[in-house]
Amino acid sequence: RTPVAAASGAARPQLHRASGQDVAKFAGSAAAVWPLLPQLRDTVLRPFASDLAQAVRFRHADFNPQDISQTAVAFAKVNHMDDLVADVIAEAVVQKLPDFSEKDLSLFLWTCSRPGQAGQLCARAAMEQIQTRDLAQFRVQDLCMTAQALAKLGPRAKPQLCLIAGEAFQRQVAGFPTSDKVILLWSLAKGKVFHLGLCRLIVRSVAAEGVSSLPRELVSAALWALAVAWPALPDMDCWVVQFLGCLCQAQPWWDAPMYEVSNAVWCFGKLPFELVAASWPSLRNSTSALRPPALSGHELCNLVIGLAGVAAGGPEAAESAQPLLVMFAEEVAMRWRNGRGDEFSTHDRLAMGALFTGTPAGGAPGWA
Repeated sequence: RTPVAAASGAARPQLHRASGQDVAKFAGSAAAVWPLLPQLRDTVLRPFASDLAQAVRFRHADFNPQDISQTAVAFAKVNHMDDLVADVIAEAVVQKLPDFSEKDLSLFLWTCSRPGQAGQLCARAAMEQIQTRDLAQFRVQDLCMTAQALAKLGPRAKPQLCLIAGEAFQRQVAGFPTSDKVILLWSLAKGKVFHLGLCRLIVRSVAAEGVSSLPRELVSAALWALAVAWPALPDMDCWVVQFLGCLCQAQPWWDAPMYEVSNAVWCFGKLPFELVAASWPSLRNSTSALRPPALSGHELCNLVIGLAGVAAGGPEAAESAQPLLVMFAEEVAMRWRNGRGDEFSTHDRLAMGALFTGTPAGGAPGWA
């Protein structure tokens, strides 16, 4: 703790003399220690970030494209930027965007996908840059990070995400690490971009490579993406079935956050139950450990929809899923009765309505 506080204290009086590169490095350092030292946020890191913001305000004209990109990313990570500084950074970004490297552009698009005024002000300009760039010049990591950011930006970024998908397919995902293939598959599912050729290519490739080297959260993301894409994939294709088997064998719901367990249950409800039946007892154990009052509205909806799908998998599945389905459905009903309906998004309400009325609308982002 002492070195960080000492370094911050020594740097703050000198920030008015700092170059754009210095400010970018200081901002990056503050963002790096932010999640590691929460006890220092109020006393050391926030005051330091405020002084950095003032330095950006008065010295932004001296920033080169890399400096302004890295500074914007750092401030997005700590979520500490007032409206005036956000306007200053946004103006500087728009001016220098054509000179951003592919890496800096992908990093800034990530900034745009997070809450914050600077990203909101620049998102359109950053997305337009994708349409003017030669995507063949993007490194694999930058291409996949760009896809992930565009997916998070929602429907407005779908045209640009389609371009990224086309470039990845053109390369036949050659040289893509397994982790980047999974990120790309998740991005296609999240962004509702249907590219059957690319999806089949990724599924076959990752199924052949296996997922043992992937961190748990990426395996969980892959399971969700596969469940979303399932209706569009060839029925019972051997590579698709093998991919699903690899994901289930990894059991990414063990020791996972509540939202990942609820996502896994939703996935099981959308996938053919005969293909996931062997893994259901393991997921059921993780689901049984969840406390309904601690769950968000979206997590509850995912659980109810998923468990209803599992219960339709046969008598034994229904017997094991029914008690959990009742427990979580009662929590949903209680919140509605107690005037807590605003905890459920429009999307969740439509998904639950589709479940109860039997309409074909899905309980998670569809595949278009």
